[in-house]
Amino acid sequence: MCRLSHQYLILFIAGMLVFGIACGETENGENQPPGGDTAEVHGQLEGESEFEGKVVTAFEVTSDGSAEVVSEDEAEVEADGSYSLFIDLELYSGGDVYVEAEREDDNSSQGSVLVEGSIEAGASIDTAPITVETTFETDTYLEARQSGDWDDDNCTTADHRSYASAEAAAEARASADYQSEVEAFSRASASAMKASAEYLMEAEGKARADLESSFEARSEARAQLDADLLAESTDSEGAFEAYLEAAAQARSEIDLDTEAKARDAQASAEAFVAASAEMSADVRTKAQARAETKREYFVSAAVDAKLETLEAGSEVRSNVESAASDLRGELQAAGDVSAQASAWADFKAAVEGELEADTQMVLDELESAFAAYASAMAAVDASSSAEVIAGDCLAAYLDLWASAESELGALSDVPGMLDDDTAIEALVYLMVHLELAAGLAASG
Repeated sequence: MCRLSHQYLILFIAGMLVFGIACGETENGENQPPGGDTAEVHGQLEGESEFEGKVVTAFEVTSDGSAEVVSEDEAEVEADGSYSLFIDLELYSGGDVYVEAEREDDNSSQGSVLVEGSIEAGASIDTAPITVETTFETDTYLEARQSGDWDDDNCTTADHRSYASAEAAAEARASADYQSEVEAFSRASASAMKASAEYLMEAEGKARADLESSFEARSEARAQLDADLLAESTDSEGAFEAYLEAAAQARSEIDLDTEAKARDAQASAEAFVAASAEMSADVRTKAQARAETKREYFVSAAVDAKLETLEAGSEVRSNVESAASDLRGELQAAGDVSAQASAWADFKAAVEGELEADTQMVLDELESAFAAYASAMAAVDASSSAEVIAGDCLAAYLDLWASAESELGALSDVPGMLDDDTAIEALVYLMVHLELAAGLAASG
């Protein structure tokens, strides 16, 4: 009799365990998805002192910028601000996803964050903590979708987010017209991404598959950086620097050399700065600082490569590297756009001061080309669509480089110019990069 009761007891316990797991709880008492294929998203709500009554929901964004719920249910934010929620893959159709935090009692938004990484069955995805910066990234992304500026072929959330900064987001939030700032920033970001993609295809001969491969690599890098941010193993600026390194590596993997990377960076920076004219002065200064810092990362590398070609000594290259470091700091600390222009002018002067060649002779030879470029850029309408801005900026940009390359032969015949054609090319390309950066910032 006791033996039979023992068997029944075992069956009862086993049945209760199965029932508990089926109802969404593991043997350890942890929450589980109620059923079906899901992906789990982890995150953190920051900037709050009290998290009670806050909930998070996951939304998938359609092509027109509208949002549809894809989480199985809203999830409560824990007392420490952390959260976990499940994306129902039966509701998810493969688009971009963001998580939004709300007050449960009145549904007022508390912030949002874009989700990077592969959303697939069994995936566990860490998002960046929800901050003013991530909310600005989401708001401007949604605006680009809704306005029609977003282009899935040429725009990615990872690259879009690289143009935002905590400082620009804070200035936008403090603005009297936040929505206008969102609209202007979204247009600038989309213009920059389009100009980059179009440059790579038109000037560097890259195929669509090359771009997609590069985009995927950058998205994976961004996903890892979000996980690092959540784990507090890096900060926002550290993540930005790491993303630049990952973006450079992704471009190397599609066979872009240092010069091509710099030209790509210049193309995107020019489009961003041209479009940023619609932002308020404070937001524009902070937004342009980020765009100029991205430009500096790639242009400085190209300058160093050109110095190597010109057989500059180690002391010269070290001095220029130090000047580039100063430039980065000055760009980030600049109180207005004119201060950014001055920072680039100082860097240009520092490089010229280290060169033995007659740089002014090169600039004199290219004077008409730069004048034509400046005139074309001045005519760019910052209120146009991102497609028009990118197209107009890129046309002027490619014309400038074509003019510079057409002058190479003429410069080789100028008395006092370098004798070696390779050295002349390096000097010309170096000066075009420096003049572009200094001249474009000044035009703002």
